[in-house]
Amino acid sequence: MSAYQVDYECIGRVLALIIKVDAGGPNYKDICQLKEDIKNGGSSVFDRLLSLNRFSLRERYPNDFKSLYSSVNAEKAVWFSQRMGHDNYQLVSSLKCFLYQSCEGKASETRLYKTLLAIKNSFCESLVEIAMRQKEESGEASYKWG
Repeated sequence: MSAYQVDYECIGRVLALIIKVDAGGPNYKDICQLKEDIKNGGSSVFDRLLSLNRFSLRERYPNDFKSLYSSVNAEKAVWFSQRMGHDNYQLVSSLKCFLYQSCEGKASETRLYKTLLAIKNSFCESLVEIAMRQKEESGEASYKWG
């Protein structure tokens, strides 16, 4: 696999998705803490996300990882995350991209990575539930909810 450092828009969308997801399951406390940290400014979560992505680069390219680093503005990412109108499917796509670019070596074994996987799964499940309910309510469903 190859890996690259993600940009502020990708991280901003990951921040936006974290705020939107319902916390639950075994990662409940970690998800709640991420949400709280974002509500308190978001820069600490931004730093953790960027560090995870860069750790993955170090794992994948141990001899020249620094050449892959670029400047990413935390304030810009946090601002971008708070913009109105983020499409839910774009948010999922950005989180999937982030996870793919942050999974090299031991990066995928970190608590943050595992929490982000749980967030992705929870958010995707909620999108499916919404779509199923809408389909049932419109009479297009060939199934019954629940």
